[in-house]
Amino acid sequence: AQMERKGEVQYVETCIFYPSGTFFDPKWKAAKSFSILAPVLGGVFWVWICFGLCLEMSARLWRIIGMIFFLTCLLQGLTLLYLPSDGCVNNEF
Repeated sequence: AQMERKGEVQYVETCIFYPSGTFFDPKWKAAKSFSILAPVLGGVFWVWICFGLCLEMSARLWRIIGMIFFLTCLLQGLTLLYLPSDGCVNNEF
């Protein structure tokens, strides 16, 4: 990871914790939750698709799975809420 602090660039090879008292605004919290929901939901239904190819499923069930994958794409896009949040725009760490 690359960090720029007061005109100098620092390279960090480990995770850095947020400073104590960091305020997580609603956009930042939403992006964090969507970044967990999207891959979990997508992964579960991807495994279901893998098994579904070997099993007989109704057309209605395939449509539902398609809608769930569309929802997963929407959730993944909502992770971009991080960009206008305080974590990306007004961060001091």
